[in-house]
Amino acid sequence: MLQCIPTEAVPVADPSGPGPVRLVSVGRLHWKKGHHHVLAAVARLRDDGVAATLRIVGDGPDGASLRSLAESLGIGSRVTWHGSASHADLPALYAAAHLVAVPSVIDEAGDRDGLPNVLLEALACERPVVASRAGAIESAIVDGATGLLVPPGDAGALAAAIETVAGRTDLARAVARGGREVVERRYDVTACARRFAETLEVAYD
Repeated sequence: MLQCIPTEAVPVADPSGPGPVRLVSVGRLHWKKGHHHVLAAVARLRDDGVAATLRIVGDGPDGASLRSLAESLGIGSRVTWHGSASHADLPALYAAAHLVAVPSVIDEAGDRDGLPNVLLEALACERPVVASRAGAIESAIVDGATGLLVPPGDAGALAAAIETVAGRTDLARAVARGGREVVERRYDVTACARRFAETLEVAYD
């Protein structure tokens, strides 16, 4: 299945201003989205003396347990629960963040996400992304070039990657631009249409 983004319609976000590191994680409140790991990462950042806030965008069956986890970790005041958002609302939410976290996980049976649409949307908005090596995420993220990759389920590695990008403006800008370029090259609707047409030509040649 081709995943396509109309990049011309997606505004590129200007670099976010100073202040605490603002993270956003978008997705259904379900265990395989890995929100519990990004909560744990924010708690680790706090323990390391890094001021960070997290906005979680989405609804789902694990909402109550995730809110309880945030409180038990002592970061309830650092987390904003946005609820669901339309695709039209997401660019502004990405633009307000310094970093986008995509902490997807894999269960013991191998269940996982494929290539999350929110990942492509964040890249198209030219936001730095820190993501797990899960599902098809590595097809869009090249570590250090179009984002940063960490092992799935590793809150410590996730916190370290967030701290690295937040502390290096040059790296943040480089991976953000690299992410936008990979979406334009591989996932833009025009590029998708061209590849589809080429596939049909081969199939019916």
